[in-house]
Amino acid sequence: ERTSAPQVRLLLLDRRYDQPWDFTEEALATAGERLTALRAAATRASVDESARAAVLVVLAENLNVPAAVDLALLSGGQAARDLLAVLGLDDEQG
Repeated sequence: ERTSAPQVRLLLLDRRYDQPWDFTEEALATAGERLTALRAAATRASVDESARAAVLVVLAENLNVPAAVDLALLSGGQAARDLLAVLGLDDEQG
């Protein structure tokens, strides 16, 4: 009740899947900050096809969500919108 489903999703996804981890309040806060930044990046008008493809390639490489998020933050625009959709983070109520 105190956070959104997309924030929890990003908390779970934005890490190496093959590494152990524990829940922390700091990690939840970081997920919220990265989600806010990713949504802001998605509002940029960019439709760079190479950036869109690069985000998906990085994501497909061993499920490297942290690198895909970093690239989407840098590229913004459609690349960020695509990643939000692929990860199920584009719905505030989610």
